[in-house]
Amino acid sequence: LRTVTGVQTCALPIYVAAAIELYDQVLDTDPDNVEAITYRAWLVMLSARQFDDDLRRQAYGAAVAAFGRALELDPAYPDALCFLGIVVFRDGRDAQSSQEFLTRCLAGNPPGEVRGLVESLLKEVEAALG
Repeated sequence: LRTVTGVQTCALPIYVAAAIELYDQVLDTDPDNVEAITYRAWLVMLSARQFDDDLRRQAYGAAVAAFGRALELDPAYPDALCFLGIVVFRDGRDAQSSQEFLTRCLAGNPPGEVRGLVESLLKEVEAALG
């Protein structure tokens, strides 16, 4: 079995595991594919939330590193900025960093449905900052 940052893919819903596998295939041939790096990390993080604290911490570290890699390749990629902002706030409890990433995400003009979600989360982040 392949594992996703220590999580066996068979424990994930089949469509999530299949999507992660597809991103893995893309990254096997194109390791600098920003979209594949970003969305694979997002799926790993979302999937890990159903597991124990140790696996969630591993997934968090892997996801943050992957988003960081995506942003090294494309510093303005709004999807990576949005997901990183969400993850560092929801899972890392880092409102200050989240605010920076979410603000940069919004500056990148994400799609309307994403914009609404990010604006809502940014209000939560700002409230947490006081």
